[in-house]
Amino acid sequence: MRQLDLFQDTKQCIEKELMHNRLEHWLDHQKVQMNLDDQAKSWATDARRKLQLENPFRSYSDIYEKLLDQESEDLIQSINLYRDFLKFSGLPDSSAFWKKEYQDAQKDRNKLKNHLFKDWKKNLDQQIADWELKKLEELRNKFLEQLLEQMRNLEELKKITDKLGLEPGIFLDYSNGRLTAQDMQQFKRWAEYLKTNDSLKAILDVLGKIQNAHIAQEKIEISQQQTVETFVPDINSREEIVGIRMGKDLEFVLPSELALLSNTETEVLFDLKYIEGNLMCFEMQGIQSNKQDVESIALGSINKKGPIILCIDTSGSMQGTPEFIAKAVALYFASEAMKEKRVCFLINFSTSIQTLELTQPQGLNTLIEFLKISFHGGTDVAPALDFALNLLKKENYERADLLVISDFIMATLLQTQHQKIQSAKEKGNQFYS
Repeated sequence: MRQLDLFQDTKQCIEKELMHNRLEHWLDHQKVQMNLDDQAKSWATDARRKLQLENPFRSYSDIYEKLLDQESEDLIQSINLYRDFLKFSGLPDSSAFWKKEYQDAQKDRNKLKNHLFKDWKKNLDQQIADWELKKLEELRNKFLEQLLEQMRNLEELKKITDKLGLEPGIFLDYSNGRLTAQDMQQFKRWAEYLKTNDSLKAILDVLGKIQNAHIAQEKIEISQQQTVETFVPDINSREEIVGIRMGKDLEFVLPSELALLSNTETEVLFDLKYIEGNLMCFEMQGIQSNKQDVESIALGSINKKGPIILCIDTSGSMQGTPEFIAKAVALYFASEAMKEKRVCFLINFSTSIQTLELTQPQGLNTLIEFLKISFHGGTDVAPALDFALNLLKKENYERADLLVISDFIMATLLQTQHQKIQSAKEKGNQFYS
């Protein structure tokens, strides 16, 4: 196998294909570029493995290596096996020539063997190289075809996410590169519905305002402790001149005062001023750093939004417009949860329940499957509420808000469920319908 840098070669091929299909702008997208690199590395590893496992000349390569170490007396056997290799490769049969050379008694058998195996090696390497290049081209073309389909889907997805106000990299993170054309059609359908349905937009707008108001009310007192550094004069430290004072400290006396000592007549004046402490001296002092811990109370808010739990009625009575609204709301909230890195949990209920976590690594595929299902069956919200209420007791869902989407053609709730809901509300959970 030739030592090819499959990863770099494939990256160059990807760039050329994207440019040819006018998709090269995605190369500037960091998440897309990382995704393409990961896929190219994975393909390169898989291609190397296939080249080794599927090599049709592998057995002849093993035979060649085995015969190479044998004595020249086994040359006829080597010629026959070489003939088999030539026949398998579709190359001209030269075994008659080699046998004729072998029967010539004047020929050196060792030299003949060297020539035979050199010819064998040349043809074997050429056949393996030709097969590998052909196989690599086949594998790479198939990989590029799949990759281009992904990028075209991503281009379509961008048009959809632009309408939803989302960044396509979010969906890329959750799709693992497996978005199909049918999936794009599903997203496009619901994105158009979200864009054009004024009533649904009004519902989502109200829900958003309620959520924001709820978050704004969650004010808390935050105790903050910080160290404050102040600087105060230190008269005991003689670091710098800060002024003039009267005194008798000879080391700080001004030069003008010391000049009195240069004359016998003024020397008496200096002595008198010294005795009275009236010599002009430099005022010296330092600065001392004083650190003090100060505690302050500030009013803050909890900005972290909790998980979203969606209980969606998938009974037969929801068919038609209610089903459209339910699926569009699920798409909207799942998309928002992905953008804000919030957990979004979906509970389908009719006569039974089905639970789905939409923001797990396979969340996008889960959401697509939900958008494909048909609504049917009766309506029983009690099991869904019981599951949701138990979910609120778990640590990851303590701050979750719950939204029930239904036409509410159903039986009334039990008193025990009303009590559990009230208890959850008292702990800060919000319930919407």
